[in-house]
Amino acid sequence: MYVAHGERMRTDLHSCIKIESFLAALVSVALLSQVRPASEKRRLAPQNSEVLGITLGESEFADLERILGSRTASDVREQEGVLACYCSSGDERTVLQFDTWIGTVVEFHFFKGSRQLVSRCTKSKLISDSLATSSGLRLGMSRAQVIALLGTPAKNGEDRLRYELDYNRPPTPEELKRFKDAFAEPPALMNVYGNIDLRFRNGKVVRVDALRGEDY
Repeated sequence: MYVAHGERMRTDLHSCIKIESFLAALVSVALLSQVRPASEKRRLAPQNSEVLGITLGESEFADLERILGSRTASDVREQEGVLACYCSSGDERTVLQFDTWIGTVVEFHFFKGSRQLVSRCTKSKLISDSLATSSGLRLGMSRAQVIALLGTPAKNGEDRLRYELDYNRPPTPEELKRFKDAFAEPPALMNVYGNIDLRFRNGKVVRVDALRGEDY
Protein backbone atom coordinates (compact mmCIF):
# COMPACT_ATOMS: atom_id res chain seq x y z
CA MET A 1 0.00 0.00 0.00
CA TYR A 2 2.84 2.40 0.86
CA VAL A 3 4.51 1.83 -2.54
CA ALA A 4 1.24 2.44 -4.33
CA HIS A 5 0.72 5.63 -2.34
CA GLY A 6 4.29 6.74 -3.20
CA GLU A 7 3.68 6.03 -6.85
CA ARG A 8 0.52 8.15 -6.70
CA MET A 9 2.51 10.96 -5.09
CA ARG A 10 5.13 10.77 -7.84
CA THR A 11 2.41 10.69 -10.49
CA ASP A 12 0.68 13.70 -8.92
CA LEU A 13 4.00 15.56 -8.70
CA HIS A 14 4.76 14.77 -12.33
CA SER A 15 1.30 16.02 -13.31
CA CYS A 16 1.87 19.26 -11.37
CA ILE A 17 5.18 19.81 -13.14
CA LYS A 18 3.48 19.27 -16.50
CA ILE A 19 0.73 21.75 -15.60
CA GLU A 20 3.26 24.33 -14.41
CA SER A 21 5.28 23.91 -17.61
CA PHE A 22 2.12 24.29 -19.68
CA LEU A 23 1.11 27.45 -17.80
CA ALA A 24 4.61 28.87 -18.19
CA ALA A 25 4.42 28.23 -21.92
CA LEU A 26 1.07 30.01 -22.08
CA VAL A 27 2.54 33.01 -20.26
CA SER A 28 5.51 33.07 -22.68
CA VAL A 29 3.18 32.99 -25.69
CA ALA A 30 1.11 35.82 -24.20
CA LEU A 31 4.20 37.93 -23.62
CA LEU A 32 5.51 37.25 -27.11
CA SER A 33 2.15 38.20 -28.60
CA GLN A 34 2.48 41.55 -26.85
CA VAL A 35 6.08 42.15 -27.94
CA ARG A 36 5.98 40.79 -31.49
CA PRO A 37 3.56 43.35 -33.01
CA ALA A 38 5.78 46.22 -31.81
CA SER A 39 8.77 44.53 -33.43
CA GLU A 40 6.91 43.85 -36.66
CA LYS A 41 5.77 47.46 -36.88
CA ARG A 42 9.43 48.45 -36.90
CA ARG A 43 10.13 46.07 -39.78
CA LEU A 44 8.03 47.47 -42.63
CA ALA A 45 8.04 45.21 -45.66
CA PRO A 46 10.67 46.20 -48.26
CA GLN A 47 7.90 46.31 -50.89
CA ASN A 48 6.76 49.59 -49.32
CA SER A 49 10.10 51.10 -50.39
CA GLU A 50 9.83 50.03 -54.04
CA VAL A 51 8.12 51.94 -56.83
CA LEU A 52 8.31 51.19 -60.57
CA GLY A 53 11.18 48.76 -59.95
CA ILE A 54 13.25 51.36 -58.08
CA THR A 55 14.25 50.24 -54.58
CA LEU A 56 15.29 52.70 -51.90
CA GLY A 57 18.75 52.05 -50.52
CA GLU A 58 19.66 49.78 -53.46
CA SER A 59 18.88 51.45 -56.80
CA GLU A 60 21.34 53.97 -58.18
CA PHE A 61 20.86 57.27 -59.93
CA ALA A 62 21.50 55.66 -63.33
CA ASP A 63 18.53 53.31 -62.73
CA LEU A 64 16.15 56.28 -62.84
CA GLU A 65 16.97 57.00 -66.49
CA ARG A 66 17.08 53.30 -67.35
CA ILE A 67 13.55 52.76 -66.05
CA LEU A 68 11.85 56.15 -66.49
CA GLY A 69 13.71 57.41 -69.56
CA SER A 70 16.27 60.12 -70.23
CA ARG A 71 15.73 63.28 -68.22
CA THR A 72 14.60 66.30 -70.20
CA ALA A 73 14.45 68.65 -67.21
CA SER A 74 17.25 69.90 -65.01
CA ASP A 75 17.62 68.13 -61.67
CA VAL A 76 17.85 70.08 -58.45
CA ARG A 77 21.35 69.78 -57.03
CA GLU A 78 21.60 69.34 -53.29
CA GLN A 79 24.54 68.82 -50.95
CA GLU A 80 25.93 65.32 -51.65
CA GLY A 81 22.84 64.42 -53.70
CA VAL A 82 20.28 65.20 -56.38
CA LEU A 83 16.50 65.67 -56.37
CA ALA A 84 15.18 64.20 -59.64
CA CYS A 85 11.60 64.98 -60.70
CA TYR A 86 9.35 62.98 -63.03
CA CYS A 87 5.66 63.44 -63.83
CA SER A 88 2.81 61.85 -65.76
CA SER A 89 2.69 62.49 -69.50
CA GLY A 90 -1.06 63.17 -69.38
CA ASP A 91 -3.08 65.80 -67.55
CA GLU A 92 -3.13 64.03 -64.14
CA ARG A 93 -0.16 66.08 -62.84
CA THR A 94 1.07 63.09 -60.81
CA VAL A 95 4.63 63.82 -59.67
CA LEU A 96 7.27 61.30 -58.60
CA GLN A 97 10.45 62.73 -57.06
CA PHE A 98 13.59 60.91 -55.96
CA ASP A 99 16.29 62.00 -53.53
CA THR A 100 19.71 60.45 -54.02
CA TRP A 101 22.62 60.33 -51.59
CA ILE A 102 26.07 59.90 -53.14
CA GLY A 103 24.53 58.14 -56.14
CA THR A 104 22.07 55.88 -54.28
CA VAL A 105 18.31 56.51 -54.28
CA VAL A 106 17.21 56.92 -50.64
CA GLU A 107 13.83 58.70 -50.83
CA PHE A 108 10.81 59.00 -53.08
CA HIS A 109 7.78 61.27 -52.94
CA PHE A 110 4.61 61.11 -55.02
CA PHE A 111 1.71 63.54 -55.06
CA LYS A 112 -0.34 65.82 -57.32
CA GLY A 113 1.89 68.70 -58.34
CA SER A 114 1.13 72.23 -59.43
CA ARG A 115 1.28 73.07 -63.14
CA GLN A 116 4.39 75.11 -62.43
CA LEU A 117 6.16 72.13 -60.80
CA VAL A 118 5.03 69.71 -63.52
CA SER A 119 6.52 72.00 -66.16
CA ARG A 120 9.94 71.49 -64.53
CA CYS A 121 9.74 67.66 -64.39
CA THR A 122 10.63 64.98 -66.94
CA LYS A 123 7.52 63.33 -68.37
CA SER A 124 7.21 59.55 -68.21
CA LYS A 125 4.47 57.23 -69.51
CA LEU A 126 5.02 55.00 -66.45
CA ILE A 127 3.62 57.65 -64.10
CA SER A 128 -0.15 58.07 -63.78
CA ASP A 129 -2.98 58.22 -61.24
CA SER A 130 -2.49 54.50 -60.60
CA LEU A 131 1.12 54.93 -59.42
CA ALA A 132 1.73 52.67 -56.39
CA THR A 133 4.47 51.02 -54.39
CA SER A 134 5.10 47.30 -54.86
CA SER A 135 3.00 46.69 -51.74
CA GLY A 136 0.02 48.59 -53.20
CA LEU A 137 0.36 51.90 -51.36
CA ARG A 138 -1.09 54.65 -53.59
CA LEU A 139 -2.74 58.03 -53.69
CA GLY A 140 -6.47 58.14 -52.93
CA MET A 141 -6.44 55.39 -50.28
CA SER A 142 -8.52 55.87 -47.16
CA ARG A 143 -7.04 55.83 -43.66
CA ALA A 144 -8.63 52.43 -43.01
CA GLN A 145 -7.11 50.99 -46.19
CA VAL A 146 -3.64 52.23 -45.24
CA ILE A 147 -3.83 50.75 -41.73
CA ALA A 148 -5.09 47.46 -43.15
CA LEU A 149 -2.02 47.39 -45.43
CA LEU A 150 0.69 48.72 -43.10
CA GLY A 151 -0.66 48.12 -39.59
CA THR A 152 -0.73 50.52 -36.65
CA PRO A 153 1.27 53.72 -37.32
CA ALA A 154 3.93 55.16 -35.03
CA LYS A 155 2.19 58.55 -35.24
CA ASN A 156 -1.47 59.17 -35.97
CA GLY A 157 -2.72 62.68 -36.71
CA GLU A 158 -5.87 64.12 -38.23
CA ASP A 159 -4.23 64.61 -41.63
CA ARG A 160 -1.16 62.38 -41.26
CA LEU A 161 0.00 58.83 -40.60
CA ARG A 162 3.67 58.05 -40.01
CA TYR A 163 5.36 54.65 -39.97
CA GLU A 164 8.91 54.23 -38.73
CA LEU A 165 11.51 51.61 -39.57
CA ASP A 166 14.43 50.70 -37.31
CA TYR A 167 16.00 47.27 -36.83
CA ASN A 168 19.36 45.48 -37.05
CA ARG A 169 20.36 42.63 -39.34
CA PRO A 170 23.58 40.65 -39.82
CA PRO A 171 25.64 41.58 -42.89
CA THR A 172 25.44 39.35 -45.94
CA PRO A 173 28.51 37.31 -47.04
CA GLU A 174 29.03 39.80 -49.90
CA GLU A 175 28.95 42.75 -47.47
CA LEU A 176 31.36 41.01 -45.11
CA LYS A 177 33.75 40.48 -47.98
CA ARG A 178 33.66 44.18 -48.85
CA PHE A 179 33.98 45.22 -45.21
CA LYS A 180 37.10 43.09 -44.72
CA ASP A 181 38.83 45.16 -47.37
CA ALA A 182 37.89 48.43 -45.66
CA PHE A 183 37.77 47.67 -41.93
CA ALA A 184 40.10 45.94 -39.50
CA GLU A 185 36.98 44.58 -37.74
CA PRO A 186 33.86 44.30 -39.95
CA PRO A 187 30.63 45.52 -38.29
CA ALA A 188 28.62 42.76 -36.63
CA LEU A 189 25.25 44.29 -37.50
CA MET A 190 23.71 46.56 -40.13
CA ASN A 191 21.11 49.11 -39.02
CA VAL A 192 18.09 49.43 -41.32
CA TYR A 193 16.21 52.68 -40.83
CA GLY A 194 13.56 54.77 -42.54
CA ASN A 195 9.97 55.96 -42.49
CA ILE A 196 6.80 56.30 -44.51
CA ASP A 197 4.89 59.57 -44.14
CA LEU A 198 1.34 59.80 -45.50
CA ARG A 199 -0.61 63.05 -45.85
CA PHE A 200 -4.40 63.10 -46.07
CA ARG A 201 -6.98 65.55 -47.37
CA ASN A 202 -10.69 64.86 -46.98
CA GLY A 203 -9.82 61.39 -45.65
CA LYS A 204 -7.75 60.35 -48.69
CA VAL A 205 -3.98 60.00 -49.21
CA VAL A 206 -2.66 62.97 -51.19
CA ARG A 207 1.07 62.52 -50.63
CA VAL A 208 3.43 59.60 -49.96
CA ASP A 209 6.96 60.21 -48.67
CA ALA A 210 9.25 57.23 -48.13
CA LEU A 211 12.81 56.95 -46.83
CA ARG A 212 14.91 53.82 -46.40
CA GLY A 213 18.61 53.40 -45.78
CA GLU A 214 21.22 51.30 -44.02
CA ASP A 215 24.16 52.14 -41.81
CA TYR A 216 26.68 50.32 -39.64
